[in-house]
Amino acid sequence: MKCDYTGEEIKKGQGKMLVLTSGKKLFFKDSKAEKNWKKSRKLEYAEKEKE
Repeated sequence: MKCDYTGEEIKKGQGKMLVLTSGKKLFFKDSKAEKNWKKSRKLEYAEKEKE
């Protein structure tokens, strides 16, 4: 599965899942990605790591 925020692959047994009240499931690579998604931040840190 892939992180809904960064788009990176998540290994089985790792990452975090967030279930919204609408029933939609979101998967995050780590708590940093989840925190930034909640604050509606851009992907600046993920783009810098790829360089």
